[in-house]
Amino acid sequence: MMKQTLQHKALPGTTLRVWLGGYWHYGILVHGGRVIHNSKQHGHVVEEPINLFSEGRPIETCSEISSHNLLLACLRARQLLGVEYSLFTRNCEHFVRVAHGLIPESPQVQKAVLATSGFAIAATSSNPRVQLAAASAAIAALLTTKGSNPAVSTFWGAVIGSAVSLAL
Repeated sequence: MMKQTLQHKALPGTTLRVWLGGYWHYGILVHGGRVIHNSKQHGHVVEEPINLFSEGRPIETCSEISSHNLLLACLRARQLLGVEYSLFTRNCEHFVRVAHGLIPESPQVQKAVLATSGFAIAATSSNPRVQLAAASAAIAALLTTKGSNPAVSTFWGAVIGSAVSLAL
């Protein structure tokens, strides 16, 4: 974990994240103790002092979203200033991935959509086998580990739930 007072130890271009009580908010550290991030609050990509980015919460570095060229990540982040926020296509997680030259995706959003869909199917179906498969898929989505694809976990959760329901 990186405390705000230790910000000088992280290099510009490093991905930072802050836990906002249910999800992570991501940004790119740039020079002068500032962070560029796609802010839902502002509605677009902004550059702010690190204390405004974190809102007083503990800051962590995120090595899972990184690249070999941190300077290029800073330059890409600056080029994205002003880009509009969208939860499903241009959120803070998409932003940091694009800045690092990675595929723009948001596993956090994927997990939430897949889990919500699974629980909705389980709650509305009258078929106990469908309920078990859907609930298993939803739980698998929520339990997806870092670096794993939530869709693959959800698929296997549904398969296991279906197999269990057939065995009952």
